[in-house]
Amino acid sequence: MVSFNINHQPRLLAGLEAVGKCNVLADIGTDHGFVSVYAVAKGIAQRAIATDISKKSLDKAIVLTEEMGLTDKIECRVGDGLVPLKPNEADVIFIAGMGGDLILRILAGSPKICTAAQSIVMIPMQNTSKLRAGLWRLPLKITRESLVRENGRIYEVIKAIPHKDTPYTLAEELLGRKGAREQGPLFKEYVTLKLEKVNKLLSLVPDEAQSRKEELIQHKEIFEKALKEL
Repeated sequence: MVSFNINHQPRLLAGLEAVGKCNVLADIGTDHGFVSVYAVAKGIAQRAIATDISKKSLDKAIVLTEEMGLTDKIECRVGDGLVPLKPNEADVIFIAGMGGDLILRILAGSPKICTAAQSIVMIPMQNTSKLRAGLWRLPLKITRESLVRENGRIYEVIKAIPHKDTPYTLAEELLGRKGAREQGPLFKEYVTLKLEKVNKLLSLVPDEAQSRKEELIQHKEIFEKALKEL
């Protein structure tokens, strides 16, 4: 018996909240299949396609799907990124548990798949600025950003749609674009933590690494300005 409970994973719940309702959810990098099973069981999605590059991980999802009696509504497929999908097969793509650079590579590698979806929900583990910097080129437009705390860490939940967008400024890459970004109670803490990290990095950068130092100073000024504007 596979233990199934994502109530202790607020980031996944926040991501599913961003999904809203859909016909077919593509759960990319599903691992245990928790997102697919929860989405179908709760009526968030009518059906789900759970994919993973690892057959061993996907086997866990298959077992959970069978135990929950959802094999008629959840299809499990082995494959890298969006490769197991066909255009127009899923109206929402859900990607969590990966770095922003990997998520971007996955989306860019299957442009027909991602631009045929109605929306894409992403929860990057790191490198979110790289993800923001590249999405508009696909073209995907970020329509919503929110923050959620899990196990003492703050995660970003990003929702995008196939649509033309304009390039991001450095400040927007680092903190998100106003209008899409939700400035809830976690935002101040989120920016403060980023500022503390930059200050720590600045203290460790040798004087001869001038370009890196200048980059970090830019980031520091952006975070300080954002905090003043709150």
